[in-house]
Amino acid sequence: MAIIKEFREPKCRKDEKQKVEKVLQMNKPLATMYYMKEELTTMWWLGGKAKSEAYLQTWVLRAINSGIKQLIKVGNMIGLV
Repeated sequence: MAIIKEFREPKCRKDEKQKVEKVLQMNKPLATMYYMKEELTTMWWLGGKAKSEAYLQTWVLRAINSGIKQLIKVGNMIGLV
């Protein structure tokens, strides 16, 4: 997971980003979890409780419907559905 964490760093080189993309393409559940984690951080910048709750509710539904055990668990823990 360290390589994925470093992917977001501004100093990340193009070849490193390509490496991460290749790994994510080879492992669809990992890619889904990574991108959904990134999407979840978007909630903090939506500017308002109502928008954030609506976004989070949609995210939770997607997490639960993903079929990925870890995302289902997180979705159920948040429990806005």
